[in-house]
Amino acid sequence: MKVQVLGDLRLDDVEVARVLPASKPRKVLALLLLNWNRVVPRELLVEEVWGHAPPPGAATALQDHVVRVRELLAGLSRGGEQLLVAEENGYQLRVDPDDHDLSLFLRQAEDGDRKLEHADHAGASRALRSALALWRGSALADVEAGNVVEPRVLSLEQRRLTALEQCVDAELQLGRHRELLAELTALVAQFPLNERVHAQFMVALHRSGRGAEALAVFRRLRDDVVRELGVEPSPSVQRLRQAILAADPTLETVPNPQRKLLFSRATRMFDPTR
Repeated sequence: MKVQVLGDLRLDDVEVARVLPASKPRKVLALLLLNWNRVVPRELLVEEVWGHAPPPGAATALQDHVVRVRELLAGLSRGGEQLLVAEENGYQLRVDPDDHDLSLFLRQAEDGDRKLEHADHAGASRALRSALALWRGSALADVEAGNVVEPRVLSLEQRRLTALEQCVDAELQLGRHRELLAELTALVAQFPLNERVHAQFMVALHRSGRGAEALAVFRRLRDDVVRELGVEPSPSVQRLRQAILAADPTLETVPNPQRKLLFSRATRMFDPTR
């Protein structure tokens, strides 16, 4: 059974919201799918559906929701009802990891991490782009996330952003700054306080011969950070601004397939996590 949670919830390409419109069974299904092949305790399922103050009949109602999920699985796939297994303290939904988009995303993103650490920028770009292509929108976009699912969804969105930032890092190392400009334009608009994507945009603009625009990006970032957070941008981004003003040659791309450095001096300069 094909599972997709990186967007609206789908099973075998069927939009679950259309065949299971009730929100509570979909919450149960979403939590089980986020924890595929692991037992989800009944207490967690109850909290996801009803929060910290469940009604007196929550345990019985949960069984009803599980029945609805099992019926859905049976309708989508022969023997599908057998995928949902009742354990002593909860339920387990058995899924082939190769058929689960979240499993594929995490593995491909980790592969991209490893390749980036070994300065295989082309390999990192391929792995990370493949991972990012699995996303069709916000995770579980059509599920009303509760106390348990919501933090997990936020964590996945952050992992998605990290993969995208790493992918841009790799592609800047490959000299693809011009190809990245449109994507980075959208990213800085989406994340107005994210220093890393602003720094990447500044480098891409500078390398494209648009230094004045790169400095304008810094000014907008500074205005937003000061207004929203009451602090100055990080020292690394300020050093990047100075490097652009000074036309520092370390910001330029010098393709060299023999180079085995993990990151260039320029990459270190604009990484706010350092």
